[in-house]
Amino acid sequence: VLDAPINYKMLYQKLVYLSEKNGAQFLLGANLVPEGKESNKASITIGKSSEKIEVTADYFVYTSGYNSKEILAKYFPNTVELRLWKNHSLIFPRFTHNGFFSIEPGLPSVMPQGSYSIVCQSQEDTLMEKPNFEVNTTTTDGIFQSLVNVMPSVEKYRNVYKPVACMKPDVISSQDHSRSVNVEI
Repeated sequence: VLDAPINYKMLYQKLVYLSEKNGAQFLLGANLVPEGKESNKASITIGKSSEKIEVTADYFVYTSGYNSKEILAKYFPNTVELRLWKNHSLIFPRFTHNGFFSIEPGLPSVMPQGSYSIVCQSQEDTLMEKPNFEVNTTTTDGIFQSLVNVMPSVEKYRNVYKPVACMKPDVISSQDHSRSVNVEI
């Protein structure tokens, strides 16, 4: 795999250009309100305006990521249940050419990405009721220590990594649904 970083600014500029060229309109500060879960109609209001624009589409994409839970609960109650998992990653200057992925709970994974090495820990996730991006330093210290246990030479990076917290949505498919890493997939 060629490890080349993505220039997101350039990618998004190209997507905006091609979308507008093909007839798309971007409505900043807009609020999309669907008629219902089986309808292909919705209304759009922009900013504080009371004017509504009625739209029809085969598909509406409302959101992705951690706000999905609130949007589904508000506009499509009792259709899809989501829960949120919080996990942490450590961002280092790149310290290895090759990465590795661990599925054993408590072991680190290292993913080289351009000039950086991204480190996380298998099954370190915490179930959250609401999105929360506050970093738990006890958790990130534990991730760092698990990395040092596997790669002692990384100890010299103790004061240079940046800890971050991430949210992951998970669709609940049954009442006894537990989140797991299925290594048979």
